[in-house]
Amino acid sequence: MEIVGIIGSILMAVCALPQLVYTLKTGDTSSLSRGFIAMWWAGELCLLVYLFSRVELDWILILNYAANFGICCVLGWFKLNENKKGD
Repeated sequence: MEIVGIIGSILMAVCALPQLVYTLKTGDTSSLSRGFIAMWWAGELCLLVYLFSRVELDWILILNYAANFGICCVLGWFKLNENKKGD
């Protein structure tokens, strides 16, 4: 059963990669709302804090949320700087 958790965690960790690659290539974040990115970022951060507070660390989930947190940070940076492209 642990392999199912590992596969699910990997899939969830990389599910935002297509959006990240698209954003890195085009710089376009018009389809992403700031509210979505802010709630996603806050949710990932809260889950990471929660997981690190547990006695038994679940590294599969920690890697999942850490990967998503990193992707979210990059997308958020692009979103916050989307109007500065022409400067």
